[in-house]
Amino acid sequence: MRRKPAVYWRGPWCWEGFPARTRRDRRAWTGRPCATGSHRYNEAGLSGLRARKPEGRPPKLTATQITELRDLGAAGPDPERHQVIRWRCIDLCGEVARRFAVEVPERTIAKWLRKLDLTRLRPHPYHPKKDAAARATFKLNFTLFLDQPTDRKPTR
Repeated sequence: MRRKPAVYWRGPWCWEGFPARTRRDRRAWTGRPCATGSHRYNEAGLSGLRARKPEGRPPKLTATQITELRDLGAAGPDPERHQVIRWRCIDLCGEVARRFAVEVPERTIAKWLRKLDLTRLRPHPYHPKKDAAARATFKLNFTLFLDQPTDRKPTR
């Protein structure tokens, strides 16, 4: 398969047959967009040439709403009012929509919770028949149990 040869700029004669205005515009064209640095320098001087962070989209929640969300997540839900026993991201989506009139997906709620240092971890469940005294006795006697000789041969 043959490659097409690269097309280079052929000089001013390649625009013959075009109107004068088109030829004039093509001559002024350098092949790259106009650098905005010169405009920023004209407007603000040397400080205008400093790299700027793009403005981006405004945040969906204000600072007070975010602190309210943090308090809501830390306090946990009210089972009678919220009908849940622990917050899930989908539950917080509904609560944020109800309180702040902002519709956000679950992933955004998860990002906000991570940013607010609210983890998704839960403690291990505690068995109701667990005996603390038996556990303490086992811990004390375990070292004695390890020191006793055994009749078994070690396995490989």
